[in-house]
Amino acid sequence: MYPVQLAYLAEPITDYVDTAIQTVFDIHAREPKGNILVFLTGREEIDRCLQEIADRLPSYVTSIASLHIVPSYSSVTDQNPCFPSHSMPKALPKLTALGLHAGLSADDQALVFAPTGSNERKVIVSTNIAEASVTIDGIVYVVDCGFVKLRRYDPALGMDILGVERCSVASLNQRAGRAGRLSPGKCLRLFPASDLATLEPSTPPEVTRADVALPMLQLKALGIRDPVKGFDWLTRPTPQAFGRAVEFLTTLGALDEGGRLRKPEGEAMSEMPVDVQMAAIVRVVRAVPSPLLGRLTMEPCRAPLSSSSTRRSIAAAKRSSRSPP
Repeated sequence: MYPVQLAYLAEPITDYVDTAIQTVFDIHAREPKGNILVFLTGREEIDRCLQEIADRLPSYVTSIASLHIVPSYSSVTDQNPCFPSHSMPKALPKLTALGLHAGLSADDQALVFAPTGSNERKVIVSTNIAEASVTIDGIVYVVDCGFVKLRRYDPALGMDILGVERCSVASLNQRAGRAGRLSPGKCLRLFPASDLATLEPSTPPEVTRADVALPMLQLKALGIRDPVKGFDWLTRPTPQAFGRAVEFLTTLGALDEGGRLRKPEGEAMSEMPVDVQMAAIVRVVRAVPSPLLGRLTMEPCRAPLSSSSTRRSIAAAKRSSRSPP
């Protein structure tokens, strides 16, 4: 791992996408060769960034006065900086901007990993998928907006919420490390250095942010009567999450009023490779041959967005199926 020099903004900003675009052009005009990795939060921001880079490229005039360099690693000192000063080059290499997110086709994603030409600089605008899931060769500069989209389950609303949040310090360090894999690099963070003191040291584990209804049902099916106290969770979910899971599973008919597993209903739902809501639907309509059953069992296990109205609809369907003809 090579040393990475960190840079922060002197003042907070309101539009980190626009600042990221300006920073990309500043790096392209003033820094030696090396590809640029820009971290944004989602597809809409990535598409906007790519479009504006394409629009501004022919007539962009650079200005780097907004960045305040703050060496943050012990290996980076005033006497031994990662980068010396560079004058404006007479002829800039070709700038190729590419996006990277989960919605791209395999062919579009492959363009990111293609070799960079001798007179070319790539700008990869990515979600946090490039933080650890994939490694892109040739990255020397990282532009980090400091935000990430995280999925959280809200027990009060009964649904998953995908919201933009501040990155943890661990995530920021992981992103900065992308710039130091092959040579000394530079990470430009689009927020003041003083903001670091307000950030979480690490990202909360997913089990503390997710709906625990399915894990609780599966643990009960394995014979653990009280998953709250009888199971050694590495990171324990909140009491609200446990309470909501028991209530939801009782509503779906997987548990009885005493919180015990119902047989065979609960057991059958725990064995289905789908979310508990999907499992409840399959159980209700199992008696009716339908192509829907095959489709549901092929769905991924990611919890769908749900609401109290959805739960009421499932409960109504369940009661209707039990009513005599």
